Amino acid sequence: MATPYSTFLTKVSPEVPGCPLSVAEDAVREAAIEFCEKGWAWIHTPAAISSVANQGTYAFTPPVGAMVSRVLQAWYDNRQLVPRTADQLAEDYANWTTVTGSPKYMIQNDEENLTVVPNPTAAVVDAITMRVALRPTRASTDIETRIYEHHLDAIAMGAKAKLMMMADKTWSNLNMAATYQSMFDDKIAVARYKAQKGYGRATRRVAGSFF
Repeated sequence: MATPYSTFLTKVSPEVPGCPLSVAEDAVREAAIEFCEKGWAWIHTPAAISSVANQGTYAFTPPVGAMVSRVLQAWYDNRQLVPRTADQLAEDYANWTTVTGSPKYMIQNDEENLTVVPNPTAAVVDAITMRVALRPTRASTDIETRIYEHHLDAIAMGAKAKLMMMADKTWSNLNMAATYQSMFDDKIAVARYKAQKGYGRATRRVAGSFF
């Protein structure tokens, strides 16, 4: 199920009098994007992907209205892949983009694809499985209801901070904007901690540096 961004406005509009509903809704969307991207609040397990011989890059298939912000964990044929940067892979292989073998590493260069290294030597059904953090797209009009139920207050705080930070508006309020931004940042930190703890990484950051 999905909940429209307009549903968040009961927690936003009363504190930004005079703000057009469309502007407030845009702020809710931007806050939801930031919250999910930084707080890993929208965890998703996509359908397994079958590998293709000599092909290392595979497109994500996120739900409608969402995109993959970060791959948190990935496996090839039930073996966990180790995150690597392009520079790290270049130290291990003369040309990591063409080397073939049993995949051991993963690299995410953008929000559209995952690359496994080396390129698989054979096609394997449902070989690639992963756990990802999603974020809403900028064209989205709603968000998963679970996010609304658990993080309504946090996203509303972020939206109010963005709106109150606008210059020369009847609803501008820099002092309250700073307060809400601080509260929003705290909520992001808590959400990310819970996400990390949920898959066993409460005390260390996901390895690697992605785009």
